[in-house]
Amino acid sequence: MSQGKQLKLDDWLLRERGDSKPATVTLDEMERTHIIKTLEQTGWRISGARGAAKILNVNASTPGK
Repeated sequence: MSQGKQLKLDDWLLRERGDSKPATVTLDEMERTHIIKTLEQTGWRISGARGAAKILNVNASTPGK
């Protein structure tokens, strides 16, 4: 956890990677990773009440575009 009262991005990135060097990732890479993790969580189901699109709050046709 971060030292002090504020969480710094470098601290969060260190926890995500699990090493001593901060990761440098783009917003697109973070978004892609989040989408893939959500798809894995839903068994790669995109649409429906338990689909990734519902969780991500996007139209079911959006992820493929």
